[in-house]
Amino acid sequence: MPEPLHTASFPVLGTVLGISSPLPRRELDAAARGVSLMLAGYLGAGSGRSLQAQIDAVAIGSLALEDSSQTVRSLHRLALHWRERTLGAFTPGERYPELAGLLRPYLMGQAASVLLDFGIPHWAVNLGGDIACSGSPTPSVPTGSDPFYGTPWRAGITDPFGPGLLLADVPLAGTPGFTAALATSAGTPASTYRQVSVLGPDIVEADVLATAILSGGADVLRAALAGSPVQVLAVHHDGALEASTRWPTYATEPAAPGAPPY
Repeated sequence: MPEPLHTASFPVLGTVLGISSPLPRRELDAAARGVSLMLAGYLGAGSGRSLQAQIDAVAIGSLALEDSSQTVRSLHRLALHWRERTLGAFTPGERYPELAGLLRPYLMGQAASVLLDFGIPHWAVNLGGDIACSGSPTPSVPTGSDPFYGTPWRAGITDPFGPGLLLADVPLAGTPGFTAALATSAGTPASTYRQVSVLGPDIVEADVLATAILSGGADVLRAALAGSPVQVLAVHHDGALEASTRWPTYATEPAAPGAPPY
């Protein structure tokens, strides 16, 4: 019989990072300790050299970028990369505010790396509604009728016009060692779209593109799809849906109210 889902959670950036796995509790607990140490190293409370403290200091100009840690400088280089990829919609700006925007998906990616390093084949990481996962919540041996090691994880996309309802129920991953990610960003009346969801293999890419497409509109959406495996579901302010060519069509059907995230 498959193991039930076990969950470990950590307070992160004012919300909760949750890790779920159908493997034995002791295996998840060992990996969770690794994730906890990773988070403490980046976000150690009271440390002026924590990643969060450095990003805040760079943002207000009290710490020069060149005097920050290698990780902060790497995040800045990553922000420059995404500025080019998104036609300037995602930009570090004069005081690098997008470094803070990169921190959440970066930490999710680091948590995923810890789980992969521990050899955990089936897991899901959730932070602030965004999800990265690998394998299946109900692992099985692949067969002709089930080539994906069990049913995939499922991620719900909230309907921006129906609080508490789901717009879509998206299958993710299915094969151990291969990751899938889904990020959703909500817009304002001034943004091109009401909501944008991006599905792809990497949580940083999905999160950045969801944010950039909101502000950059159709041109950024097209640029995001060029040469990239990501797929996009955009919701217009009148409720119309705009899906990229390979967005899973069965995932755009309305899901049952209150359906679980996985």
